[in-house]
Amino acid sequence: MKICIAQTKPIKGNVSANIEAHKGFIELALTLNAEAIFFPELSLTGYEPKLAKKMATNQNDNRLDIFQQISDNNNIIIGLDC
Repeated sequence: MKICIAQTKPIKGNVSANIEAHKGFIELALTLNAEAIFFPELSLTGYEPKLAKKMATNQNDNRLDIFQQISDNNNIIIGLDC
């Protein structure tokens, strides 16, 4: 199994921009024929403990649907934490 580990540089509190960056990493992993890619803890929110409660999300957050779609369409496991 080929696994990719991504080290991101998230933008503090900018989930939309961070989602786009994650998609870029996933595309790169796909070009490398990876079967899985994993991101660091809180990489979508920017590792900001003071913002954590305000930015908390759950599995029903439709902003995360794109990751399930990419996973389903490309047969890749995507591990990420909001």
